[in-house]
Amino acid sequence: MTAFITWINTGLADGYIGRWMHSFIYAWPLAMACIVLFANRIRGFIGKLTTQ
Repeated sequence: MTAFITWINTGLADGYIGRWMHSFIYAWPLAMACIVLFANRIRGFIGKLTTQ
């Protein structure tokens, strides 16, 4: 996802890989924290939606 968003925002110009890695390094811990904090709530919500 970070590669795609970086590509949309800046294109494939020089330094793309560096910009992508920079955004990945910042985004990954945030994504992991969201998974740890909200996975059970989201799983329960999806379970309720799919059993109706």
